[in-house]
Amino acid sequence: MKLKDGFITRKIMDDTVLMNLHDASKLVRLNETAAEILAFLTEGCTEEEIAEKLASIYEVEKDAALSDVKNTVATFRSLGALEE
Repeated sequence: MKLKDGFITRKIMDDTVLMNLHDASKLVRLNETAAEILAFLTEGCTEEEIAEKLASIYEVEKDAALSDVKNTVATFRSLGALEE
């Protein structure tokens, strides 16, 4: 997956924001995990691969990580930010 044209991410101090260049009302501040999920998605990782990575990084169960990944990806999709 990748970001659709018109969407960009920017690091501003300690925060990452997802911006829709065509609609300024769709500026979203991402927490650290959401920013990592988006980065892994744009690198071509599957949701399951991302869950495995996050489970290892944060020492949580893979099922819990997968649920969080799926919810976060659903949010990105609802914003129209992802190109599959």
